[in-house]
Amino acid sequence: MGSGDLADPLVYVLRCSHCETELTRRGMRVWLCADSTTRLFSTDIPTEALVEEACAKSAPLCHCRIRDVSCSSCRGRAGSFRAGECAPEPLTPAVPALLGTVGYHVIAACFACDDGGEGDGNNGHYWLLHGEGVAAAPRERRGRRLLWSELPYNGVEEGEEGGEEGGEEGGRGLAATLCSICASPMRQRTRTPCGHEFCYGCISREARCPLPAPRLASEASRAGGARVSGRRRGLGLGDV
Repeated sequence: MGSGDLADPLVYVLRCSHCETELTRRGMRVWLCADSTTRLFSTDIPTEALVEEACAKSAPLCHCRIRDVSCSSCRGRAGSFRAGECAPEPLTPAVPALLGTVGYHVIAACFACDDGGEGDGNNGHYWLLHGEGVAAAPRERRGRRLLWSELPYNGVEEGEEGGEEGGEEGGRGLAATLCSICASPMRQRTRTPCGHEFCYGCISREARCPLPAPRLASEASRAGGARVSGRRRGLGLGDV
């Protein structure tokens, strides 16, 4: 994971250095938490141009678990590996160019990187892009450079709709349409494996669901004082 340069850093537009495909407009210049001499870029919300591979592995400089992230355009042209295969280790400058690998996604942060060690702490971004894999340019708006404090938290850009309208949300009330992370109307509703729903941009910057796992019906009954005859605690139908 990375740590940012300043309290309110510049926003960068990041392009693949091999094919110039735009990878994200929400880039931050950072250094690696595990090695302050390693400079790279991070983003909080992945785009469709960033393809996450299925194979997980250990990070080379710390104990984080990661998955490689590839440029969708380069990956489509490479044809040299199948989805789910890991890139050869260790990565050399030639390997990212061959496989389209531009960075990695931290799926489980280690103690040192997850604000557990000494130093300035991480910036909360789990998507890291190698400095040699991208071309970066400061993002501008109305003739001046854009700062991170000016970006919408859930990724809704200026001029876009703020949330979902109509459909199944119509009769469920305002509270049902709000993301519990940003407290704004849902944007690109995304469901986690545990069943909670958030904005795609909000949950993308979380390594795990921030809400407690929903209780099973059997647990709720026990909590409410309901009696279940003929069953031992923890062995009822539906328990895990």
